[in-house]
Amino acid sequence: MITIEPYDMPARVNSYQTDSRCRLSLPSLFQLFQEIAYRHAETLNWGWEQLREKNQFWALTRVVMEIDRMPLWNEEVIIRTAPRKGEGVMAPRDLLVIDSEGKICVRCTSFWIIMDISERKPVMPDRFFEGFNFSEACDLCSLTFRKIRGDFDGEPVYSRNVHYSSLDMNNHVNNSAYVRFLVDGLEKEEIEENRISQFQIVFQQEAGEGDRLDIYRGQDKNGDILLKADEGVNSVVSSRIVLEPLS
Repeated sequence: MITIEPYDMPARVNSYQTDSRCRLSLPSLFQLFQEIAYRHAETLNWGWEQLREKNQFWALTRVVMEIDRMPLWNEEVIIRTAPRKGEGVMAPRDLLVIDSEGKICVRCTSFWIIMDISERKPVMPDRFFEGFNFSEACDLCSLTFRKIRGDFDGEPVYSRNVHYSSLDMNNHVNNSAYVRFLVDGLEKEEIEENRISQFQIVFQQEAGEGDRLDIYRGQDKNGDILLKADEGVNSVVSSRIVLEPLS
């Protein structure tokens, strides 16, 4: 029986990963989280190559995130992750960003499924967990995803076509690209005067090259910002953003 322990990846914030305030951008954070998830899965023989041989791939379905602060340009951090045994088709994975003083900057719980490439249907992950025990240390944060519900404005904030540069190695729009599309629905003043303290996103349908996405904005009953991307009448991705004034 193999015991799964948390997995660490050192990282430095590069200039091309920052926003206008010289802090790690939200899309770049998603890229780092994706990379460490793939690397850790490789060590457990659940990686991209191993699943590819079975005509399968990992797909991110939803994310919930709490952000105390984003690391600065040139700052060195530790990205830490650990999977948790889920229920049904969902395989949860916790992630942390830890600074040089050992303080947690970001807490995140992500939810993944294994998809069959040909049928585009989920595969039960139970057999991947056979022969493994999960260390108690794997419970890094266990955030709860809250359903995204609220009213959206009638007209899209903007629209965009999906181009080749947004595709990933599974030949669909990468999760970090969706985050970039949605964050572009915020106003410049909002970004300059506030920071994102909470972020949730749910991926509902794949988008591919040539699709046209309409970005809509709204709010929920708490006044939190909602942003979604639709392809025609189909909802592709939805998110909730909580902003806090810069201190």
